[in-house]
Amino acid sequence: MVTVKCNALQTELEFHKSVYDAQVDYIHCLFQALRDGYKVFEQSLQEAICQPMQGILSAYLELSREVSDDALKTFLVTFKAQYSQLVSTLEKLKVPPIPAQHEAAEKPAPAAEAISMFGSHFFQTLQSLEESCLAQRQQTLLTSPDSRT
Repeated sequence: MVTVKCNALQTELEFHKSVYDAQVDYIHCLFQALRDGYKVFEQSLQEAICQPMQGILSAYLELSREVSDDALKTFLVTFKAQYSQLVSTLEKLKVPPIPAQHEAAEKPAPAAEAISMFGSHFFQTLQSLEESCLAQRQQTLLTSPDSRT
């Protein structure tokens, strides 16, 4: 009788250890998903904002150091080349207006994720990575504790 209880408790312990391991793996996976998602988000910001602005600022600094027709032309050409990218980025970053009090009941306020297309993309990436982590977690839970070493 004691041996049967011992074996039952050992089996239960192994089950709980495997669940714990699955939870730890899931948390690690989620943190990695956050890191990966943020890297993609940061890269998007670099391409959409920082690089175009850096070109414009460099041309402006050159113009401020050397006031000449060539420096002015370089600044204007650089600005013109980056103009459509900057306009597009500004449109994506605009926050939708919050509805007035009487409209609030009819239309829900915009969600935090809808602040920008960049934020939306970031949260969509996180959602996709989270679903992948959940699937991996479920697969780990479905495997027997004996197959995990």
